Amino acid sequence: CTLLPKGTKETTPKEVAFIENWINNYPKKCLDYKSPKEFLSGG
Repeated sequence: CTLLPKGTKETTPKEVAFIENWINNYPKKCLDYKSPKEFLSGG
């Protein structure tokens, strides 16, 4: 799954911020089902 396909030229800062927020708050199996944000903050 690619959030921004290769060659994407017109991406707004708002779209990038949305994707960044989604990635940082999405639980990951490799982090014991914690989000990267939770994992790095010691949560």
